[in-house]
Amino acid sequence: MPLITVELGERAEDMGRIREDAALEQDARTLAARVRPHPGAPGRGRVGEIQRRRMLAAAVDVVEEVGYERLTVARIIARARVSRKTF
Repeated sequence: MPLITVELGERAEDMGRIREDAALEQDARTLAARVRPHPGAPGRGRVGEIQRRRMLAAAVDVVEEVGYERLTVARIIARARVSRKTF
């Protein structure tokens, strides 16, 4: 008899985990719906293109300003206003 109780207890725990997972998935879907960009916002591909252009323009500006020898990633990302991760 105790074996059956353990099995039922384990199944109840599994069902509890399944309910928790379903609740987390629902929370994630709700959050994603709230975080979606507005309809006129550029898509990811367009944002990447914009950031690339900003970084290239910033690199040219920094080279003109301080010279190639003093060109650094920090100066480029500061001028382009992008994160180091984006660089």
